Amino acid sequence: MNPLVPTLIINEVFPNPSSGSEWVEILNFGDKQLFPEEYKNFTISDNKRIIYQFSGNEDCLDNLLIVELSGLNNDGDSVILKNVEGELIDEMTYTSSQKDLSWLRTDIENSFFVLGEPSPLALNVIPTPINEPTVTPSNTPSPTIRPIPTINDTQNQETEKKPELDQANKITIKQKEMLNKQDILEKYFSNYQNFKNLKIDCQNTQDFPKPRLVFLGQRILKTAIVNAIIGSSLLIIAAVLLSYEQNHQH
Repeated sequence: MNPLVPTLIINEVFPNPSSGSEWVEILNFGDKQLFPEEYKNFTISDNKRIIYQFSGNEDCLDNLLIVELSGLNNDGDSVILKNVEGELIDEMTYTSSQKDLSWLRTDIENSFFVLGEPSPLALNVIPTPINEPTVTPSNTPSPTIRPIPTINDTQNQETEKKPELDQANKITIKQKEMLNKQDILEKYFSNYQNFKNLKIDCQNTQDFPKPRLVFLGQRILKTAIVNAIIGSSLLIIAAVLLSYEQNHQH
């Protein structure tokens, strides 16, 4: 490339107008001022052919130049800038278009383009991507995050609860003891009443000559049993002494 030729890049492509002409914007980012007569006979091509040749009287402002042309496809095309010798200066390719929107170069150091509002003979206004997530304030309270208990925490909780459990166990045991004593008293009273109401009827068909008092299945206190044995023994001794005395008198 001729070092005297200004450094040019494709800055904006407007391929799908609802009315009027298509156009391409060229930017000179070099130190040398851009003059239209210096790039006379430069060309712009699409994928197939040359669609524009510079005349040297194009509109120019602040190192920006507009070329009105036709022949760019709406569904995708290429824009190729070449000098007089046919050497490639810059190119870009798009695969779709939208009505009345331009393909805007995002940075002079790369060839990345985005769709946005047209800005002929002015710096490109790069739109903010609409797919970026936005943060919306919410009145919903944030959930309370509770830490996951560790083994030590669990042991500490069990240690803290142990005195309470011991106290509860003591109360339960004491209640059981009281219930057991009450059951014993009730059973004893019931047995005592049964003993007092006990009646034994002896039939004449029994083999033993005299009725005998038998307590079957009755629970009697030891003191009552001892007293009964002692009383019976005294009666037997008295009867034996009385019989002995009567025999000696005869």
